[in-house]
Amino acid sequence: MFISYSHLADRPVAVALQQGLHRLAKRWFQVRALRVFRDDTSLAANPHLWTAITQGLSGSRFFLLVASRESAASEWVAKEVLFRRERSDPSSFLIVVTDGDVAWDGVSRDFDWAVTTALPRQLSGWFVDEPLWVRLDGARRGVQLSLRNAVFRAVVCKVASPVHGVPPDELDSVDIVRHRRANRVRAAAVVALVVLLVVSALLGVFAVRQRDEAVRQATAASVRAFAAEADALADRDPVLSARLALAAYRLDPAAEQARQGVLRALDRNRHHVRHLVQEPALTAGGAGRKVDTGLPGTVALSPDGAVLAVGARWTGGVRLWEVASGRELGALGEAPGNSDRLGPALRFGDDGATVSVSTADTVEVWDVATRTRLSSSPAPPSEQAPGSTTATSRDGRSIVRGDDDGRISLLDAGSTPVEVLAELPDVVVGVVVSDDGAVAAAVDVHGNVLTLRTRADLRSDVLAGPVAGDAPQLLPSPDGRRLLVVRTGVVELWRVDERGQVGTFPTTEAFAGTFSPPVAAFSPDGRRFAIRSGGEVVVRDSESFHVLGSEPASGDPVDVAKAFTGQVGGVVTVVDAAGALTAVLPDGTRRVSEDIGAGLIGTPPGGAGAVLVADQSGGGRLTSWTSSGAPVGESRVEAAPTGIAVSDDGRFVALDDEVVDMTTGQRTPLRGGAGSGVAGSVLSFAARGDVVLQQVLPSRDYSGGTRLLVWDRRGGALIGEFDDHSLVPVNPFEVASGVVGVGPGSAVAVRQDGAIVLLGVEPDGWARSLCGLVGDFDPDERRDRLGGVELGPVC
Repeated sequence: MFISYSHLADRPVAVALQQGLHRLAKRWFQVRALRVFRDDTSLAANPHLWTAITQGLSGSRFFLLVASRESAASEWVAKEVLFRRERSDPSSFLIVVTDGDVAWDGVSRDFDWAVTTALPRQLSGWFVDEPLWVRLDGARRGVQLSLRNAVFRAVVCKVASPVHGVPPDELDSVDIVRHRRANRVRAAAVVALVVLLVVSALLGVFAVRQRDEAVRQATAASVRAFAAEADALADRDPVLSARLALAAYRLDPAAEQARQGVLRALDRNRHHVRHLVQEPALTAGGAGRKVDTGLPGTVALSPDGAVLAVGARWTGGVRLWEVASGRELGALGEAPGNSDRLGPALRFGDDGATVSVSTADTVEVWDVATRTRLSSSPAPPSEQAPGSTTATSRDGRSIVRGDDDGRISLLDAGSTPVEVLAELPDVVVGVVVSDDGAVAAAVDVHGNVLTLRTRADLRSDVLAGPVAGDAPQLLPSPDGRRLLVVRTGVVELWRVDERGQVGTFPTTEAFAGTFSPPVAAFSPDGRRFAIRSGGEVVVRDSESFHVLGSEPASGDPVDVAKAFTGQVGGVVTVVDAAGALTAVLPDGTRRVSEDIGAGLIGTPPGGAGAVLVADQSGGGRLTSWTSSGAPVGESRVEAAPTGIAVSDDGRFVALDDEVVDMTTGQRTPLRGGAGSGVAGSVLSFAARGDVVLQQVLPSRDYSGGTRLLVWDRRGGALIGEFDDHSLVPVNPFEVASGVVGVGPGSAVAVRQDGAIVLLGVEPDGWARSLCGLVGDFDPDERRDRLGGVELGPVC
């Protein structure tokens, strides 16, 4: 169809008619229902304009004239009409009138040109019968030129009817049907696209998860490999072993093997063990002079333990090391060259400023600071002595021995090993100790040299020095910043973060057990603490120690408990005069059981509380409360445990081998550990309730003391294990007498010598301590040991 119109007056109408004809009765798969030629859209930039128009006229079956006064006067419209008249019949000529008049004279069978003003004169005498023409009045006055407008739609239907060969009313219905069908097709296409999008997204998520799972499995495999290699190299190459343990932890800090490996490595080096020299083992046939020439053979420590001297076999050369940093200070001049297979005998002067080097022929004295020779003289026949494998401090308190299996042990006064301090790969041939016994050094048959601190422990800081007598009761504040230490006749207040004691308060009472009246307690917010003495409970401010109040407390356990709850709040559980188990809470007194049975309380007074009351079946009813006395929940326990602890909010209760969520009843097994020892266990929470500490008997080597198991409360995994003879064996029926959590990553413990120490119980702290000893991989180790695994610095 060709549309002819006046550009000046009827262009918007022509555009709307073209679009309407394109869309009316269009099938869903068609671009347009009719092909319409309009010069604005159908003509390219062409200098031969009339030729292009005539081609459009010749190729169109129908001619549509947008009639108006302006089109009737248009020269171009007249030429287009005349061209069409000469080459076709009037049946394909359609007229839409937008302005002016059109009248037909039936007598003359022509337009009444006296009235008609909208048509060009070129149409005169052409039509035999009145042609199809429709009016579109108002098209120039803002009428909506859209198929949604009923008037305009009717005009388009009448114009398109002869072209489609369908009556106008039927064409309208066909358009509606086809439009609905197109909508359905469009909706189906949208649904299909959405389904494809969802499927694509799911496939993408699946692919990402598969990739993440592959990365996770690869990481887990690397963690296992590094941890296993770290354990395998522990004896032969302790430094590399520790670095591999750190690599496993940096790859995946949440992996059980990684966390356990870091603590095992730290435990092996807990006494600040520095491996100053690591030499390859001699071959089976390599015991000859040429193989071990120059290897370390003898060691000596300055009296203050600050400097280590290492003598070389056969050559007699001596090197000096700074113990604190592990830094080599340098060699002492030229080697005398007349030493024997053990190396020269070494001895520091009393002030540590000089060191004597004795060989078979000479005794040389050297200045330690400048490493210059001060004197040289012939050696007396008995001057050089073989290296000793046992050393004793000047005060006799520290006895250190090296054994044929490479162990370096701390001995008691009866020469019985009480702790393995460190291990060398093979037979120990020399051991020395500082005058105060705090620092020791050793060398083995292969020339491996290490230093260690016998009394210090990388896993802990000493809060209070050794005190003789019974083990004290430890009562931390809820925020972990303060600590009450209850001893016989006195209560000490400590600031944990400052590692210092800030106050002492006399008391006439003594801690007697779980269900005895309390001696001291913190308030749930830690701002106040109370001490019982002389029949009175006195409460003080935790910062200023000013007395805030007091309350009489008779000898009756329930009255004492009421006095404490009245002053600081929290839960206090006691056995009253009738032998019944009574819980005294801030909101009242409750009789828990008529018979104590096997009831256990999990926290010291002042915090939340939990009680297990056993029945005849061996199990019991477990109940917990918040520090304000609000009940948290109850749970059935099938077997009476030997230890129990409750978190600060009363929600979680730890038993021997599980953690119970008292709000939901969910039970999380503590898995992967060695379980309770033969004499039961003591439990406590640490790290704001995220870690469970379990102290079990006996230690792994049965040398006395305990093991401390560190559990992840959320998953029940074993984070690590302290195997330490020095922690006090505790009575599982005495609350808070052994190890208690303080702060976000620490616990307070009592050693057998009476010292109070602060233990690190979180893996990040263990890794930092280990890094301070061994540092990061060197480039060759990183290339050879990491196997291409991308890993940043481990320290």
